[in-house]
Amino acid sequence: MSVSASRHLIPYFIRFYRVNVSEIEGETSGYANLSHFFSRKLAPGARSFCGDENTVHSPVDARVASCGEITNDQAIQVKGQWYSVSALTGMPSARIEGGVYLTLYLSPRDYHRIHAPLPGKVLAITHVAGTLYPVNRCGVRSVHKLFLRNERTITTCQFANSTYHLVCVGAFGVGSIRVTAPFIAHAYPRRRRAKFHTLFCGSHEIERGEELGYFSLGSTVVLIFEKNQFERTVVEGDDVKAGDSIGRFLTLSKSSR
Repeated sequence: MSVSASRHLIPYFIRFYRVNVSEIEGETSGYANLSHFFSRKLAPGARSFCGDENTVHSPVDARVASCGEITNDQAIQVKGQWYSVSALTGMPSARIEGGVYLTLYLSPRDYHRIHAPLPGKVLAITHVAGTLYPVNRCGVRSVHKLFLRNERTITTCQFANSTYHLVCVGAFGVGSIRVTAPFIAHAYPRRRRAKFHTLFCGSHEIERGEELGYFSLGSTVVLIFEKNQFERTVVEGDDVKAGDSIGRFLTLSKSSR
């Protein structure tokens, strides 16, 4: 996908997946290769992150694949299949028990850049090496604990003195997950990475809607909120765009007002 000759496939990809080219930045002829087009940016104003201070925005264009309360450290991968949320995030199960998870699936036609659903701080970004099983409906139904087996990054954010987690799960055809500056400007070759690799650790202020990273083709983002933090307004099967309201953050300290 990164060779220059792949740029000739872009018009066929657009037609096959019915990509909305009216909202992309620049002309389709300006992309160097197919991978470059997958991670395309949008024209200014194509997405809006407007809302009151505790509105939680979708970080991506996606379909809500599953959502619900975290019970016994479990979240639904697909009906009849569960996985451990503490294993997904690396957080103690006591911290996330009773919280809410929201699984957002990006199809190949979607815009693939990831944005901050809330203002606040990025505290840490951890990369977890793994496989690259497909995360489409067939994949999540047939591969046991797929989200725990695939390559992923875990971004821990702070808002109103509470933390939440944004997990980007790689997929078939997505050879790397990239996070953008100032965190890191490139992706490490998979063969050189340890199982767990810290990409960022500190306290970096972020604005609502600020770009955090991107990946190519289709993939999945899982949002994890701790108990009494988040009240969702979307249900399984809903289609959302980056910037759409998906719920409200319930814990809002006086210092954040």
